[in-house]
Amino acid sequence: MVQVTDDPVDMDAGAPMQWFKFSGVQPDSQGPIVLLSGFNGATKNDSRVLQLLQKALSSGVIAAASDIYLCPIVNPTSSSKAPYLNQSKVDILNAFPTEKALKGTYKTTPEVQSILHWIEKIEPKAVITLQSEKALLNHFGITDELMEKLSALAERPILSIGDEPSEEVEEEVTYNALGMPIQATPVTRFIQSPKPNRNFDGHIGKWCEEKEVLWLSLSVDSEKKSFDEIKEDWRLNIGPAMKWLLEAPRFNPPEQEPEVEAPTVVGVLDLPPELMNL
Repeated sequence: MVQVTDDPVDMDAGAPMQWFKFSGVQPDSQGPIVLLSGFNGATKNDSRVLQLLQKALSSGVIAAASDIYLCPIVNPTSSSKAPYLNQSKVDILNAFPTEKALKGTYKTTPEVQSILHWIEKIEPKAVITLQSEKALLNHFGITDELMEKLSALAERPILSIGDEPSEEVEEEVTYNALGMPIQATPVTRFIQSPKPNRNFDGHIGKWCEEKEVLWLSLSVDSEKKSFDEIKEDWRLNIGPAMKWLLEAPRFNPPEQEPEVEAPTVVGVLDLPPELMNL
């Protein structure tokens, strides 16, 4: 357990964070990787995925090349009414001391202080955040080739922080009893809905970019209500993507990679039966 407050008695300022380390089989191949989830702690979907990853690492289903550091819940004091905010009403994901944030009325939080302490201590090659919102991939500093492979494996589109949400227009057709179309109405569907009243100046991804640390975000659909849905997304999409990403030094590839004609394929990722009922 890691105390995130300066005063160990002052539990109103923040709750303890729990960190786990898994030793890699090639720890010098690219440097450690930090994985964080639970920024919108009340939703829990992203923390459930990190729990599945933790079990996969523990059981050897995923044999990571690098040392892996996990923190499942970085915002333990959030509420269901405001899942992105901590107990002090601060959006932790966007409360990092970037150059732009420091020019404003920046105020740190115990949670961010703890994350920064461990990132400075670990000196990771990459920081991966799991979030609960639309099923997307975000990043800073990662090659297009790597992101395209991850997008295919995880079945998620790629969106960079600051991009405007894209939309697509479809025709919604109404049919009569004989199956003949009788009406077509244009319907606009947002691929990603914008988040209101969120300031991205202090976003963790921008902070990582300034510190020359690679940043990757994988979002879990917040609309998935049951753990069975989360496990299915893990088995078919997130798990294979994480296995491919972590079992080789993907963030530090050799200068010349041999050309591979066949597409990258990773099968569904089932955990051992004794670990499936988490």
